[in-house]
Amino acid sequence: MPQEFDDKFYTRAAYKTWHEDRTRFNDLDTLGHVNSNRMQEFFVSARTMILKTLLPDWPNGATITMLKLSTVSHEGELHFPAKVETGLVVEKIGRTSFTIMMGMFEGERCIAVTKNVFVFIDKATRKPTEPPVSAGEHLNKYI
Repeated sequence: MPQEFDDKFYTRAAYKTWHEDRTRFNDLDTLGHVNSNRMQEFFVSARTMILKTLLPDWPNGATITMLKLSTVSHEGELHFPAKVETGLVVEKIGRTSFTIMMGMFEGERCIAVTKNVFVFIDKATRKPTEPPVSAGEHLNKYI
């Protein structure tokens, strides 16, 4: 079966920053592996790390981010106990949006890859807006 994303995103070398987590017994489903919903929570934890540094007053400031698109490719099972490392890289920066790629790994083994597109939103008007200059500068560090 062909891979959903570019081959590089299935290797640790593609990612610029990392977030570590651990599986818990209650993450398992009836098949004995970590439930796909829990895997999404691992991705949320990792991307929250960058959003918090990108917009220090996020989510309480004038500019917020909204998830527009999320595509996940599950590549392998994850079990308990396990250390999970999620890597993140910025793939693209647009005028009012940015795209990140994240890879979830157990050691060198790729468990899942996700592509997320975010839009910067003016909190008052709820419309897309250009990000603060500092946010754009910060995103560039992760390309």
